[in-house]
Amino acid sequence: MSRKAVLQERRTNSSFGTNEEKMHPVHFINQRKELLADLMNMGLEESEAIMYLGLLHIGPITVGNLAVKLGLDRGKMYRSLTKLRNYGLVTTSFSNPVIVTPAEPSKALETIIEKKRDELHSMKKLSQKVIINLKIHKTEIEEAGTSTFSVLQSRPIIYNRIGRILDDSKNNLIYIVTTTNDIAKMYYTSMPEKILNAKKNNVTIRVITEDKPTKVISEMIKRLNASEVRVGVLPSKGRMIVEKEKQIVMSESSEDLADSGNSDVAIHTNSMEIVQNMFSLCEFLWNNSKEFVEI
Repeated sequence: MSRKAVLQERRTNSSFGTNEEKMHPVHFINQRKELLADLMNMGLEESEAIMYLGLLHIGPITVGNLAVKLGLDRGKMYRSLTKLRNYGLVTTSFSNPVIVTPAEPSKALETIIEKKRDELHSMKKLSQKVIINLKIHKTEIEEAGTSTFSVLQSRPIIYNRIGRILDDSKNNLIYIVTTTNDIAKMYYTSMPEKILNAKKNNVTIRVITEDKPTKVISEMIKRLNASEVRVGVLPSKGRMIVEKEKQIVMSESSEDLADSGNSDVAIHTNSMEIVQNMFSLCEFLWNNSKEFVEI
């Protein structure tokens, strides 16, 4: 049997085949921006996520043909292929030309999760040693009482800062004003657990988001565990987290579902003038919004 016939038979018998076999791979991927974003949020680069998703749709194929079908640079693909192979997301043949085959999704993603667990475990053990050594060299600095201002780059870092605000808050009121798209992203982080823990510290978390969410988003809003939720017209597509008389995080938020969040930028400040002004805005939005009704 010729190599072409073998490849065709593999595609026909592939467990990754779909009813959309005839759809052009680029068009197929463009219709799955959210799935692409999920893969990127799990640690894949955009080109790697496109390759894996494309392979699942196309089936076993040579690297050259895959590059043509996905419109990717062949040189960059070989670099991405090495990482995908190390992750266990693809396997390659010993033949010439090399044939790339996607791994079964549940096994492939479990490999990524295990790798992240190992990295987290190593980082926690190392951090204990580093913290002790850093404290030895720390100079005690008196609180100056002046306002601070910092710029946060990337969505994970922004979410981490919001999480710290929730962790440290006691007996206070926090507003979270953001889009349903951003809530969907928060849902897959530790944010619901942090909100739940903040409520145990007598913190009231009020969420204001867009009206008419989908059924899926409606369930995510419910599971965010906020004290109260209202829907209405938002002042922008960005996010705003305001802790009463304490601090604020404001940022733009990309509405592109395939955005990995690396370009997300926010400001964090404890300037009382800014905090009070934004808190007043949140109060206004809250009073002019309506109760969230789960779909």
